[in-house]
Amino acid sequence: MRIPPLVQALLWAAAARQCVYAQNRLTVAVFNYANIPHRELAGAIRTARWAYRAAGIESDWVVCNIPAGDSLDCTESLPPDGLYLELAVMPKRAKTLDVLLDRGEPAGLAITGAEFIRPRAYVFYSATKNAAELAVREFDVVLGCVLVHESAHLLGLGHEKRGVMRPQIDAHDIDDALAGRPFSLGEIRQLRAAVMRRQQDAARLVAARKGTPY
Repeated sequence: MRIPPLVQALLWAAAARQCVYAQNRLTVAVFNYANIPHRELAGAIRTARWAYRAAGIESDWVVCNIPAGDSLDCTESLPPDGLYLELAVMPKRAKTLDVLLDRGEPAGLAITGAEFIRPRAYVFYSATKNAAELAVREFDVVLGCVLVHESAHLLGLGHEKRGVMRPQIDAHDIDDALAGRPFSLGEIRQLRAAVMRRQQDAARLVAARKGTPY
């Protein structure tokens, strides 16, 4: 049976899309210290997943609530340590973090220097709530953009003049993210390369733990 050219093109595009996602997959663990309700956090993760998908990166998000006693209650099992990005959603910014911040009331902070044992990022509930009110946008959408912003820092992105990586995102940046334009082409290339490197490092780590050559 002869397949029409248009159908061939659509099948090729679908296959290429699946190939990109297979090669660019990211796992993010969100530790919910702020006790954000499931509905709001689920909406934020939908926004974050959509933003990464627009960059050709499929992402898995594991939510870990922190009840009394600091025991983990995760929606799914966490990958082995070192195979995921770590985001801690805090009620507000701790004073001990003030020395690492430049100015204003940022909604998050990423700690990525070589002097830190494990890179991780913080997202601050109160500041994100204020940012949503200033932008006149839904809180879960703004929270999703902040999750993307801080996790992208962990992947090596810096601040930009526009887009989701602006130091203090505004309504236009949020709308662009929802419209599928969270990153520039240069940022997309950088993100994909970073995810590929993480996958290679993860494969080496898994092989080392199993005692098999990579």
